[in-house]
Amino acid sequence: STDFQDVILKDGLTIIDYLKLTDNFYLIGGEIKSIFERLSTGVVIISMQKSKASEYAVGGRFTLDESRLYVTLSRGGTAKIMKCKNWKNPEINPNFRECEYKIIGGHKMVMMTRWLKPKEE
Repeated sequence: STDFQDVILKDGLTIIDYLKLTDNFYLIGGEIKSIFERLSTGVVIISMQKSKASEYAVGGRFTLDESRLYVTLSRGGTAKIMKCKNWKNPEINPNFRECEYKIIGGHKMVMMTRWLKPKEE
């Protein structure tokens, strides 16, 4: 539950379910930075909790700094790309696009719409 940077697969896939702090939430950015610094060619997927009222995980905007891709999932089935640094197509900005999803059988996530700009039909 702590010191995740010590178990990162620097050239592989690491999934952290989930990263949390119980106080001094602004320190979460440092935890994520420590994890990021261990990577070479690998990928880390970090799950974090967020309140319904917040757009960001606990720790707020400090959780964005090292993220290459930051996606929030909301109850009700909306996924939102809050930050994407590496765009697939340099002419299409994926930031703040949303899609609807459903969870089937408690484990299968199915995309119900394509990634849309906010308020796009």
